Amino acid sequence: MDTAEPSTEVKRLTKLNEYGPDDLFICCASFEERCLAGASKMERNYRTNFSTIFVIEEPLYKKQVDNNLYSLKSMLGTKSSKGIFVISCQRDGPVEGIAQLKGIWNQCEPRDLENPYITVDISGFTKI
Repeated sequence: MDTAEPSTEVKRLTKLNEYGPDDLFICCASFEERCLAGASKMERNYRTNFSTIFVIEEPLYKKQVDNNLYSLKSMLGTKSSKGIFVISCQRDGPVEGIAQLKGIWNQCEPRDLENPYITVDISGFTKI
C-alpha cells in the first residue's frame, strides 16, 4: 500500500495564468478560521475572473460560518473581476452543491475549456 506524501503548506498563493486572471477560485466558508488561509495568502497581483464559496449548512456553527463567509467575500472582492458566487448545501447532501457549481462553471466561459485555470483551497472543506 502506498503512503500519501505529507502535505505542503502554501506560503503564498500565485495565479496560474501568467497572461491574465485565472478562471475560477473555489473555497469553503467553514466554522474554522483556517478556511481563510487561501484567500489570505493570495499575492497582491493574484486575480481570478470568478470566485465560488461553498457554505455547508450546519446550524450549530452558523455564527462562525457567517463570520468567515463575510471575511472571504471581503478578501475575494478585490481579487474577483467578474463575480463571487456562494453555494449553500447540506452536509449530508453535497450533490446539490456540485450541481450548482456545474451551473456556475457554464457562466465562467474560460478561454480554454481543455486547460482552465482553477485553484481549489481545500482548507475549509472540513468534516464535521
